[in-house]
Amino acid sequence: MSERLSLGASPFGGHCMTGEEVRARFGLTDAEIDIRARCIEDPLFLGAEVIQHDRLPLFRSPCKEHVEASKAMLDQTDFMLLLPRGHLKTTLVDEIGTIWQLLKYPNDRLLLMQASLENAKAIAGQIRHHFMRNKVLRALFPEYAIDSREEEGAVMRFSVPCKTIVTRESSVEIGTPGASLSGRHYDVIAGSDLMNEQNTPPPCGNSTVEEMEKVKAWYATADGLLETKMANPRAHKRIDGTFWSDADLYKKIIEDDRHGHWRKIVAGITRKDGGGWVPVWDLFTEEMIREKYESPTMTPALWAANYAMDPQPESGSMRFLREWIRYYEDVPKNLNVAITVDPAWTEAKKARSGKSDRSAVVVTGIDPRGRLYVLDAVAGRWGVNELVETVFEKAMFWKPEWVGFEQDDKGLKSIWFMEMQRTKRFFIYKSLKPGTTDKVRRAAPLNNLIQHWGLYVRRGLHDALVEELLRFPVGKHDDYVDALAYRAHDVFVPHDESEIRKAPLPSRVAPSGYLTSDELLDGVARRERLRAEPHLRLLGA
Repeated sequence: MSERLSLGASPFGGHCMTGEEVRARFGLTDAEIDIRARCIEDPLFLGAEVIQHDRLPLFRSPCKEHVEASKAMLDQTDFMLLLPRGHLKTTLVDEIGTIWQLLKYPNDRLLLMQASLENAKAIAGQIRHHFMRNKVLRALFPEYAIDSREEEGAVMRFSVPCKTIVTRESSVEIGTPGASLSGRHYDVIAGSDLMNEQNTPPPCGNSTVEEMEKVKAWYATADGLLETKMANPRAHKRIDGTFWSDADLYKKIIEDDRHGHWRKIVAGITRKDGGGWVPVWDLFTEEMIREKYESPTMTPALWAANYAMDPQPESGSMRFLREWIRYYEDVPKNLNVAITVDPAWTEAKKARSGKSDRSAVVVTGIDPRGRLYVLDAVAGRWGVNELVETVFEKAMFWKPEWVGFEQDDKGLKSIWFMEMQRTKRFFIYKSLKPGTTDKVRRAAPLNNLIQHWGLYVRRGLHDALVEELLRFPVGKHDDYVDALAYRAHDVFVPHDESEIRKAPLPSRVAPSGYLTSDELLDGVARRERLRAEPHLRLLGA
């Protein structure tokens, strides 16, 4: 048994006492020593039999995500546990996980990061209470028993009695926005419910995008607080929570983790094909899920984010539905092709760093029946030269009737014109003027067009565009939506023809089924007639 206990030995964070040491000093029995060893070997056993001994021991029947999180603790690796509300994420990762970490590595320093000070104090207080009042824990691990005569309110920071090294950091400390932690270093940083209704925008939260960005920036400072791998190879971060927005902190970490440093444990409640629910944890029955789903305070947006783990727009708002999306295999002929550009270009260095907004270039075609086809779509963070060249590449292939640029104050349209003159690649082009700064109102013509006639895309090629549509207006990006909205606006709203620059078009062969140069010029004349009789637009005239 002493060999089993010695598995906790480590040059970092100290080590738990061996069976012989415990027997000699505290007189523990063989049975107690065995249970103590099992607690150190398995955080879920510790949780079910010791931490929850006086409560309903739910972790005797953990879901597979709980097991994965427990393995991540044993591996001492970065991980996030994102499950529906009520699935004991904080209990496992922060309460049980912190106690287990100190039992195995008594010299470790843990930082509990929380968006709310009161919630952080409640978690830390519960952890400390176990070391002071949990009879089973104190019996099995007597060297960790905090003197109950000490002030119980000291929850902002406290240490376990068996800590053997002197550090400016305590065993457990709290970190919340606004608190200064400069000069401190931790072996484990645990973030719990960092996103909530108080720091996320509607439809799930009641705050602003700016407040959400502040929390994301605050958590980014955790990298500087984590001990280096050279000083402690086990140093790692943990996160537990639920989604609140498609652009919240958890989504950002998942998207930015290109090298797979984080172990992502994410699961949500789903619907069966024939109705009913598929729970994440079998302790939740379909009846319990249905009761929660049909609660008067539950909104579709909140359910999608907090329970299905798939943030979506709020029902009743202007949104795009999946059933409006249609798929095609072969590109139809006789399409009226145009390219619309939603620019967000900046300096090339900043664009390559990923710190700028995305630009989107979308090639669309409208058939004689008024149906909208996405022929090509690409988004990226480009400098101005890269953006212009990307548009040229699409224009040279698709031979559009016109190229439209969102009107901006950086003269992108002028740069396009000068590049046409320099390279002798000529296309009709114009400014696209947003009628409002409200992105929802700006997308209304697109919503109306797709709702009635559908949006036709190529399966596998335009999935990112479709997902952005389905998450509008709560998604992280809306550049594809903006570019598509300009195309829809062109269908419904006549334009001032003086804005269209009629550049000379060289003779060239267009791909089969698309407009030739002469047809492009004829299109200008047709537009003149449609402007006089706008009702012909939707009749395919």
